[in-house]
Amino acid sequence: MTVLDDLKNIGVKDGDLMLVHSACSKVKADAYEVFSVLRESIGKDGTLVLPTFSFSHKWGAPEMGILSRICQSLSESERIPHPVHSFSILGKLAKELGEIKNKSSYGADSLFGKLMELDGKILIIGLDYQNSFTFTHYVEQIHGVSYREIQDLGGGYTIYGRKAGVVTWLDGMSAILDASGKVSIGKIGQAESRLVKARDAFDIINKNLTDEPGFAYKLV
Repeated sequence: MTVLDDLKNIGVKDGDLMLVHSACSKVKADAYEVFSVLRESIGKDGTLVLPTFSFSHKWGAPEMGILSRICQSLSESERIPHPVHSFSILGKLAKELGEIKNKSSYGADSLFGKLMELDGKILIIGLDYQNSFTFTHYVEQIHGVSYREIQDLGGGYTIYGRKAGVVTWLDGMSAILDASGKVSIGKIGQAESRLVKARDAFDIINKNLTDEPGFAYKLV
């Protein structure tokens, strides 16, 4: 079985719009080969999105993994210019998505909102939800949870950040997503991986969100 076979078996299709969160080293294959196969798996009509987050609030080199750095280095890639939650994009919808000018990290006009609108997918390679599923915070903002609030990042940018004493804790959410039948779970190379449609993830998380600790956060 090849990495391409693994991607197809988990449910990646030609033409997909796909956001990828990854710990590429767990695939046990060359990162450039993995990146090339990701592009091949969605074909010429697909669109590949990689997070290029910068937690220092400086829009520059991404503080993410090797696949994000590879994507950003390509001249044909587009990048969403949010100072913290930016994304690098390649493929059919790169120009369209690169024009996103969201001010709120997780707002309806963000890349996460576009994933919903365009029926995109989220692929997690070698990571658990706790360390990958930023989409959760988009759902929390749309839902309007009480344990987060709009926080100013400067320059007109905002983030729906945690209130004091709150930390992200996705154990409850993780169990419900995996039991939903909507998440495809398999191996990509040697890495346990998950693929889910953004719309399915939204419906499941939004239905189960609660202001009580245990599903998506805990108190410290």
